[in-house]
Amino acid sequence: MRPKDIWVIRIHLQNAHEMRDLAMNLAIDSKLRGCDLVSLRVRDVTHGNRVLSRAMVV
Repeated sequence: MRPKDIWVIRIHLQNAHEMRDLAMNLAIDSKLRGCDLVSLRVRDVTHGNRVLSRAMVV
């Protein structure tokens, strides 16, 4: 997939307000393994009421 293809998918999912599918797009963007992705918690990617633009997975 090219970066343009990924952005088309992302925009489509955002417009559809499908949070589950948008979360799966995180896997593509972050290149995390499935086991790492499912272990993420909301607090790993948010600060207060704000979603972080970047997060570090150690």
